[in-house]
Amino acid sequence: MFNLNKRLEKLKENSFCGINEKDAEGCTILHRAAQVSEPEVIKLLIEKGAKTNIENKSGETPLHLAAFYGKVENVKVLLEEGADVNARNGRRNTALHYASLMGYEETVRELIKAGSNVNTGNYIRRTPLHEAVFMREIGNVRAILEAGGDVNAKDQKGYTPLHIACKTGETKEIIKELVKAGAKVDQELALQQCITRELLEKLKELSERCDIEPRFKRKRRKKV
Repeated sequence: MFNLNKRLEKLKENSFCGINEKDAEGCTILHRAAQVSEPEVIKLLIEKGAKTNIENKSGETPLHLAAFYGKVENVKVLLEEGADVNARNGRRNTALHYASLMGYEETVRELIKAGSNVNTGNYIRRTPLHEAVFMREIGNVRAILEAGGDVNAKDQKGYTPLHIACKTGETKEIIKELVKAGAKVDQELALQQCITRELLEKLKELSERCDIEPRFKRKRRKKV
């Protein structure tokens, strides 16, 4: 990895010319700074010629990494300086996928405000809404729905955000939001997943009350 501090000192002295040089992972100094530095550093790097849409070996731009780490001020600067809000990495994820997956609501809203496509599917056709539901982040779910997120979008397995919510559990409020936004509730798979989870919870509760598991283990020991 780059020695970020040393390179920044060289930049301040106007003595560093290889600003878009890449490390072993294909990252430039701007990629690294986007993850950890202050927005002033991002501005300085871009002033010195750092490319805002340059990709690393995973196809990630500095904006992807700023979004992944929830560096919302860096996200703002990168967007102001021409970063492509809909750029995709090697797995077809946008910065919005990353922010949704990592649970950064402020970053999610900033990307949406900048024009991020809320219905872009990644390599398994999951949209940012799928990711937000999977992470049980109701704030992000609301932000994406407000921006026109397709509540019935299907991923590679045919799962909608409602399927994901039922499968994940502990998402009653999210399920309410999805249904309110027009999620199809008559889908058999979603129903099966909800029923299965409820049955498992009931069985767990029953086993705790009746001491089923310890007795089962004792029976097995006797049998052996």
